Amino acid sequence: MTGLVTMLSSAFMGGGATSAADIAWNTAAPAAQSFSFGAGGMWPAGPAQDPLAMLSSKLNLGSMSMNLFSGVAEAIGTNMDAKQRASALALQSKDVEAMARGELIKGFEANNEIMDNAIQTMGAQRLAFAANGMELNFGTPVSVTNETQAIADRQSGVVGRNANMMALGRRKQAAALLEERANVLSQGKFKAAGQIASGMVAAYDNSQELAQRRINRG
Repeated sequence: MTGLVTMLSSAFMGGGATSAADIAWNTAAPAAQSFSFGAGGMWPAGPAQDPLAMLSSKLNLGSMSMNLFSGVAEAIGTNMDAKQRASALALQSKDVEAMARGELIKGFEANNEIMDNAIQTMGAQRLAFAANGMELNFGTPVSVTNETQAIADRQSGVVGRNANMMALGRRKQAAALLEERANVLSQGKFKAAGQIASGMVAAYDNSQELAQRRINRG
């Protein structure tokens, strides 16, 4: 618009000839002209940006955000799943450890029962020997009593060893479950880190593509 005023002033006041470029610009249709505002007034703006290029840039930025969000979301899901599995394994380990203690308790109870039966048996034997007028501290009564005690001791030893072996097996099983729990947590963290890294790599690739498009547009 300023150019148009200058051309008219020059034409009517004798300011000199108007260039063809000035005439072309000043006579252009208003829709073909764009202006920008600055310290010096209103000036014709530069070439408008390509709408498709602007849309492509926005899509690339959105894709970058989605890649990052997807990687973080997958990592959170993986970590939660690992923690749930680890919690289940920890509970199983506690249950198995309780079963190990139960095996020892059962062995202890069985041992007490064997000893109680042995005491009752030896008591009955002594009564029988006494009823027959036999001396309880010599000969057959002593041998029978000793044999009864030896049998009870052997049975008690077998029961105790079996109980200890069962308890040991349970405790090994509990330890294996705890080791599996640690592996699950470790693998979950490693997988989650990889998912975040994959999202970051994908976002970086999108940023590089966006930068290259801008370079290509000049």
